[in-house]
Amino acid sequence: MFDQTEGLDSWAIFWQGMLQAWNFNQPEALRAFQLASEEDPAAAMPFWGQAYALGPGANRCIHQLNQPILPCLLGDMLCFIVRSFSSEDGLIMGDSSNAC
Repeated sequence: MFDQTEGLDSWAIFWQGMLQAWNFNQPEALRAFQLASEEDPAAAMPFWGQAYALGPGANRCIHQLNQPILPCLLGDMLCFIVRSFSSEDGLIMGDSSNAC
């Protein structure tokens, strides 16, 4: 989420992507979500937005999905999850040096 990060620019870019997605402009939404994740790598929502923009929609069939980018996105999401869990482990164990 953005509430635990410093990425106010990332938050605005994320919402621009949401507006694009709601207006059925998934390619522009995907670009906005990718930019938001580059601006604030600690935020989870831009990764969710990328998956949302790549997924099936009202005006797209399942065979129209952008499949070549999915493995790269899944790899980025896995790296994010590993980073998140390692920082949370430090917080649980009382080690504040891993805190964001």
